[in-house]
Amino acid sequence: MDYQFPVNDLYHARTVLEPDFDIMKYPQLYVDLDKARIQTKFDNYRSRIKRALNVDELTGHLLSEPKGYKKILFTGYRGSGKTTELRKLANEITGPKGYFTVFIELEQEYNITRFQPEDFYFILFYKFAQRLMEDKRLKDGADQLSELIRDLISDKETLSEISRRFGASISGKGEAGWNLLSWFMAKINIGAEFSVNSQIAERIRTRIKTRMPDIIDNFNEKLRHIRKTIQKSGQGRDVLFIIDGLEKVQPKVYDELIVHDNTSIRSINANIILSFPIEAQYHSRNRVSKENFDTFFLPVIRVDNESNRKILADVISRRINVEKFFESEEVLDYLVRMSGGLMRQLFKLVSFCLLYADDPRLRMNETQEIVHEYGRMMYEMLSTKQIKVLRELKARKRELKPANEEDGTLLFNLFVLKFNGDYIINPVIDKFI
Repeated sequence: MDYQFPVNDLYHARTVLEPDFDIMKYPQLYVDLDKARIQTKFDNYRSRIKRALNVDELTGHLLSEPKGYKKILFTGYRGSGKTTELRKLANEITGPKGYFTVFIELEQEYNITRFQPEDFYFILFYKFAQRLMEDKRLKDGADQLSELIRDLISDKETLSEISRRFGASISGKGEAGWNLLSWFMAKINIGAEFSVNSQIAERIRTRIKTRMPDIIDNFNEKLRHIRKTIQKSGQGRDVLFIIDGLEKVQPKVYDELIVHDNTSIRSINANIILSFPIEAQYHSRNRVSKENFDTFFLPVIRVDNESNRKILADVISRRINVEKFFESEEVLDYLVRMSGGLMRQLFKLVSFCLLYADDPRLRMNETQEIVHEYGRMMYEMLSTKQIKVLRELKARKRELKPANEEDGTLLFNLFVLKFNGDYIINPVIDKFI
């Protein structure tokens, strides 16, 4: 659906305030939050990521041919805007003199709750092949990668299952192998197959799991040829994969991929950026080794600064008609302060108020009442032990220790927020504590 922004309809307002509303179709909605996020040199995550990728910070051009390949972990609170910022980063460094970027949103591809470690590799190969097939100039590169994918789907058992379910009888060799891949990509919904753990998906997973070292070696050899094709066609000087949504997979899957058995990912001869769960930065049982990955944190925006609050208010005013839905600018400013600087919480608070208000034009008293109810619902999720920890934290009788599992859980679930090394209680539950 096409929207005329800022929207005036109440239903449309709540739709465009969904935290996962895709703004890529509407670039006018993007607000550069770096001025609010970056308060010190230690907050400048974008600049440091570019340096790690050997990219000029102003032009986005690669400075020299890589002598090694970085594996970067990008983390932040749920709803802090990681996806949006990763997309912006990709736009800034993608180009003929920069990277040929393959951006993968796992949640858009799969039912994330069914995601398995082997799926990571298959979707990386699969989306890479799709990306290459978009440009005829990259056909040689697509042919290279197609051989690897054909090998994963053309064993006797998988072909038999395809034939049984779809009535296709195709050999996995030669030109027919190419036909198999084209047919497979056109007809089979990969997301659906892996989401329901079909026999096709399970056979592909088994093949990857049992042959992982050989598959990675094969992929690296294909990458060497594909990289030359991309350079020759003027599509980029190197390949970069950005995989978003890894923080939403089951913890055991994340642990297997990144913490306990990360050799396969680190063996891929390409730069890779992965989003990952914030608690993994702290908990000792699944802490990521800094020797294996470069880690960058998306800073939370401080809302004790009026100019920062105006920037966040602009995010809302670009989406919905402020004059129609707010009695005054002070009401929106109050909601920004209560968001704690979290984009997802800001969207949810405004949407929650629009849902429960007697009049969709929000008045201060009623808005405060509704936010109080929102906080009460969140407070009731806390255990007695967690409440005790928060009370001691508020009274400054103890320091928060993120590596402690209980404290790390408070951070992950947004009961506590971190600002430049300081920890504060989420504003919507603060009065209950």
